[in-house]
Amino acid sequence: MKIFLLVFISFLIIPASWAQKISALSDGAFDITVGAKLVTAGFLPKPADAEWPSEEANFRDLSLLSDNRVLLRRRAWIDLGGIAKGYAVDRAAARLKHNGVDSGIVNAGGDLYVFGASQPIHIRHPEDASRLFSLGTLTDAAVASSSGCFTERREDGASTDPLVEPRRNTTMRWQQSVTVVAPRCLIADALTKVVRLAPRRAAKILLRFGAQAVVIDCQGIRFSERPESRRESPFGRRVPLVSDARNLEGLASSIQ
Repeated sequence: MKIFLLVFISFLIIPASWAQKISALSDGAFDITVGAKLVTAGFLPKPADAEWPSEEANFRDLSLLSDNRVLLRRRAWIDLGGIAKGYAVDRAAARLKHNGVDSGIVNAGGDLYVFGASQPIHIRHPEDASRLFSLGTLTDAAVASSSGCFTERREDGASTDPLVEPRRNTTMRWQQSVTVVAPRCLIADALTKVVRLAPRRAAKILLRFGAQAVVIDCQGIRFSERPESRRESPFGRRVPLVSDARNLEGLASSIQ
């Protein structure tokens, strides 16, 4: 077997490590080795002078080693687009706090972190970006939303989004908006894909990370079930529930 050894820029090791944890929990629904499929679909440029990766490669072929090294058992193109923006938001918020900023919002277009004073949170309807839904107010927590708004392309004559189902190696349509509220934006960003691609596993994974999800689609608005346990998440504190969200609960059912 041919082994490939890569060197990551140091700040990418943290999101890659979290990505691997979430990949294992979701049984591969979240996978950062999907770069080749995104290139094929026209969402990413082809790396210059790069050999085409193995179609069988997946997250299990990737091991993170010391000194920012990555071991690949099969050739793969790694894409951190499903988690890196959330990580960047977390880093920016941490830097602001470190420099004495008491309150603020770091907003990277769909991914944001609120700290200090509570702030109102709104999400867009996936089929009409001009329609906004209020989720109430939030503080000291992150929100990430993913949908097909503004990103749709056509592949083989059909509309598709930059969303890869790794287990089938195919791009697919979002067909809904998924918003996740979590303690860290890195977590919220990645879990939007898990909610869409692994709905049966999503409830337990959300609970494990102390997160909640809101899905908007043609059936209306659905909330993930709220955690009953007060047990601390092994990955960090539980996110405070979005306040004032009960005005939507008449339209909502649980995400199972």
